[in-house]
Amino acid sequence: MFRTFRSRAIVYVRRILGAIYARRLKRYPALRDMMSKFAASKSAAVDTAEAISLYEHVISRRPRKILELGPGTSTAVIALAIHEVQKTDPLFRPQFIAIEEKAEWLAYHRQTIPPDLAVLVDLRLGEVITEQVDGVLAARFSAWPENNGSADSGIEFLHVDGPGHFQYGAHVTSDVIAFQGQLASKCRIVFDGREASARLAQKTLEKAQFKANRHPFTLAYTFTRH
Repeated sequence: MFRTFRSRAIVYVRRILGAIYARRLKRYPALRDMMSKFAASKSAAVDTAEAISLYEHVISRRPRKILELGPGTSTAVIALAIHEVQKTDPLFRPQFIAIEEKAEWLAYHRQTIPPDLAVLVDLRLGEVITEQVDGVLAARFSAWPENNGSADSGIEFLHVDGPGHFQYGAHVTSDVIAFQGQLASKCRIVFDGREASARLAQKTLEKAQFKANRHPFTLAYTFTRH
């Protein structure tokens, strides 16, 4: 009962904070225009606060390798942030990979992401498996893209919004636990909601020197290793 009350309270507070944070959208006219175009999307679209958060994460940190688990409108947001940085820093050319679990959704994302942004992301189809983690059934992608062999070629920004674990009978996702060795020494992880999955990963990430916090407006779990 406590967890149910806590979850409802978080949803309520997030709505209030999200409405306040959404006012920042006026600072980013390109993002504002794109979000209006995606308003009718049938994809699992991020809300305005989450979009601004992702956009600002990429703008501020300029990660060299980005991985997204579960693409959607958020993919276009991340790609737009890359595009905007490149206007002033043409040498900023990160590798951006997004993994989708359903072929039909992969095709949909490829059709709906604007062409000038689609060239900035490598959309891939991934297989989902289930496993037991700490006595809980978890779902995850069977593989992540391999490092390219450089001294520190790991993922510097990770957005966790997939796979859709409930359809596999799982309660959480476990990608971060299974593949935390592929994260760069300087890395930020953002969980899109997925409270239980974030809490499951927290112990593993903190042992790997990640610091946990919540975004002040979206309340999304964020783990950062500088």
